[in-house]
Amino acid sequence: MMDKWERYGIRDFAFYADFLLWRFETNFIPLLERVAATRTPFFRLHAPEGLDVNLLSQSQRLGDLLKAAHFEKIYLPCESIDDEYVKSLNRKHVRLEHFVRAAQMCERAGFRLRNLDVNAFVLYGLPGESVDRVVKTILFVSEIVGSLIPMLFTPVPSTRLYQEHLPYIQARGWDRDLHMLNGKLFPFLEMNQGSVSDYIDMQRLMFTLNAHYRDRSFRVFGDSRVAAAFRDNVSNGFSDYVAQYMNGSRPGEAVPIQPETLHEVIPLLRL
Repeated sequence: MMDKWERYGIRDFAFYADFLLWRFETNFIPLLERVAATRTPFFRLHAPEGLDVNLLSQSQRLGDLLKAAHFEKIYLPCESIDDEYVKSLNRKHVRLEHFVRAAQMCERAGFRLRNLDVNAFVLYGLPGESVDRVVKTILFVSEIVGSLIPMLFTPVPSTRLYQEHLPYIQARGWDRDLHMLNGKLFPFLEMNQGSVSDYIDMQRLMFTLNAHYRDRSFRVFGDSRVAAAFRDNVSNGFSDYVAQYMNGSRPGEAVPIQPETLHEVIPLLRL
């Protein structure tokens, strides 16, 4: 790194290895310590493929050194809110609590949540998934971290999921045309609950929740009155009131909304 700085002026270094934290006490921490101790120049580090939340959640010192060594942003993967479903993906070592603990440790280290310092990959488009499970994962991750990165699933040859669905893949000739397995082509759409439109709506939901105003994103499960009104109106029948107008009814024909409900909705409309 010093050689690249001295010869080319390079300060940004990215690690593209999902096993970056393997045996971090003897491998990665010594490097972070040396980088953190380097005053001139200081480097900017990146791990755009994400960090293993199981390993990261084991050491606050590791999180502190990521900050001290000038990691620009932290990326944390969250396959699903359902631990049992994650196990079925051959990811038995990762649980939801690891993701939450890793995010909290990053915040204690000085990375800001809900401000793009810490970001979470949300994996979707996997075979046999339900729309409800993906939406729950999206809402959960948004509440914990605040910044979501949609990641459509692409099966990789030789992995367990690829082998399990090899007959399905071979029947379509995709074992010879691997580009057809690109997640953006929704290769497992026939096996899933959602349509293409549903998956596009998942992306819309994530981008909506990512929107920042005054350095923070809106918390659906926050403790503000606006958040409470939002949650209440999603389930109290207000959608029926809105639907009457969307279906072409004249205002005079619509069922009047209860005054107390309207009082709670006004702040939302202003937001």
